[in-house]
Amino acid sequence: SATKSFTITDSPGDVVTVTITLKPAFVTLTHVSGSNYQIAATPTINDLGWNDIEVVAKDNKGKASTKKFAIL
Repeated sequence: SATKSFTITDSPGDVVTVTITLKPAFVTLTHVSGSNYQIAATPTINDLGWNDIEVVAKDNKGKASTKKFAIL
């Protein structure tokens, strides 16, 4: 298994929603606290290979930012 922590920043007072599009079942996204998040991947033998995921952070004003990466 593997984990990656990250922080989302936005203008003060904005409400940010973080999601993963096309999230494989073995990947979890956890809101740790404040603007801190963590992605954990716990693949099984059936999940071998590269999996592309996209993290999307969208604020309450409709602005969004994305980050794409691959998990092996």
